[in-house]
Amino acid sequence: MSARPARRMQARRGDGVERRHAIVVGIDRYVASTGLPFCAADAQRVAAVLRARGYRVTILHDGPARAPRPTLARVTRAIAKVVAAADEDDLVVAHFSCHGLRVHDRAYLMMADIPSDAIEARGLALADLLADLRGRSRWTGVFLDVCHMGLGLDPGADESIDDGIERGGGFALLAGSTSAQISQDTEDAGIFTRCLVDGLAGAAADPDGGIRFSVLARHVQDGVERWRTSGEGKLKTSKQRPVLRLEVADLHLAPPTAHRDLAPVSPAKVTCVAFSPDGRRLATGAADHAVRLWDPRRGQPVGEPMTHADAICDLGFAADGRHLFSASDDGVLGRWDAVRGGPARPRPAPIGGSVNAVAWWPRRGGGVVAAGTNIDVAGVTDVDPTQRISRLRAARLVKRAVVTQRVWLRDRAGARTLDSGDGAILDLVCSVAPGWFVSGGADGAVRLWNGRTGTGPVIGQHDGPVWALALSPDGRVVAAGGSDPSPSSALRNEVRLWDLVGDAHRTLRGHPAAVTSIAYAADGRRLATGCQDGVVRLWDAATGQLLRRLTVAIDGRGHHAEVLAIAFSPVGRRLVAGYADGRVRIFELEA
Repeated sequence: MSARPARRMQARRGDGVERRHAIVVGIDRYVASTGLPFCAADAQRVAAVLRARGYRVTILHDGPARAPRPTLARVTRAIAKVVAAADEDDLVVAHFSCHGLRVHDRAYLMMADIPSDAIEARGLALADLLADLRGRSRWTGVFLDVCHMGLGLDPGADESIDDGIERGGGFALLAGSTSAQISQDTEDAGIFTRCLVDGLAGAAADPDGGIRFSVLARHVQDGVERWRTSGEGKLKTSKQRPVLRLEVADLHLAPPTAHRDLAPVSPAKVTCVAFSPDGRRLATGAADHAVRLWDPRRGQPVGEPMTHADAICDLGFAADGRHLFSASDDGVLGRWDAVRGGPARPRPAPIGGSVNAVAWWPRRGGGVVAAGTNIDVAGVTDVDPTQRISRLRAARLVKRAVVTQRVWLRDRAGARTLDSGDGAILDLVCSVAPGWFVSGGADGAVRLWNGRTGTGPVIGQHDGPVWALALSPDGRVVAAGGSDPSPSSALRNEVRLWDLVGDAHRTLRGHPAAVTSIAYAADGRRLATGCQDGVVRLWDAATGQLLRRLTVAIDGRGHHAEVLAIAFSPVGRRLVAGYADGRVRIFELEA
């Protein structure tokens, strides 16, 4: 068997498409024509979400990122390059956000260097674009956030559409405007592209996580129609018309979500998860008092469950991956053999009370930070503290949110107590600077601590409790998830990003329920959040854009059990989630 067919067999994931390619164009500035405010930014949003879905993206825009200016020559060369790289079992998608005109009943896309009075002679006709997209690929999809387009069924277009169909493929086109109307903007984006990005991120996904053109088109049409009849849409002088769609055979724009569930399923809530530094072991803790080790590549358990006398609250591996530490409501900081399973020796002594969270910081000789109620820390001092793990059960946090707690810290200098104030500490993360750590509490404070002096500033303040924290790999930004009271009766479930001097970076919105867990990928480019609505959301950490929603079908329906814990693998290609129904799911992510 040749290498190429073997690669295809490995790459296909249930939808018949081997690889996915995209050409994305956004143009704000034109020669002798009025500029547009959001096209370049919209193109970047589309490119980001397509990359997160596994597309090989070529983007041209004239935004502040200084990408090559989208001239006619550059765009046509880029299209030719993308088409040439695609094989017959590939899918090619094109997205354009720019000015458009109709001349003598033909639709034209205006490139950055072509004035409107020369568009018929020198512009990019829609029929020519469709012809340029013809190649070996049997599947082609086109998205046009362009004025005066319609479906482009002018002379020459039929041949382009029929070409892929004759070879057993499919063609689909979605246009944000009729032939006589414009494609409208919201206050910060094109409404068509905003709905498109939302659908590609997962709002238009099937229960298995895949996205079909027909479902995405319906999602965009419905979203634009809702906006058109909203207060903002009614204020527009030029009205947005219905989105037009043409599909000849449905396109699988995104494959089903690749995942596997660990078995056997835990009989109780999975409250915390952690990958070993080399990614060869996965640890889970549950409300049934058990710590379990797994081989994440095979999805099989390693050894027997390791038990506490009460629920597991937090987990963390030593830097060498040989030992695993667990915090429990029974007041014991457990120490386990992470290779074979079972207790490690010497076992730490109980520290009393309830240990809510543990975290390590890089310091010679190791160190442990523990949060609990009325306890005296004793025991572990030989921990290599390069790993940070802290995932708490939302139910337990609600119960203990009114308890005043303290932080007990132990390192080579001995044990000492740090007063956390009036709010219970709900999560801890360690700074990359030795001896410094960050806490989130029931009082809404995100506090930076000096482990030596026990003092530190409040770097962020939520109006409600902070349930989860994560620190960026470079140690500069902390992400805090909370549920803040709003002027209405509903809570604002948000993740706020702060730097360590207290400046707010951005807010991640769109969680309909409490954010229970947060995790950064090792490269710092992606941020994941777990939510009580059962959805894991993947974000662009730099822009705050939602890239993906991760959820799959159980018994034909989407999985809606609460997500209580998440963690990235060390290289970021896998994301593990622990659920309130006892499931542990490993999602395979595109690079």
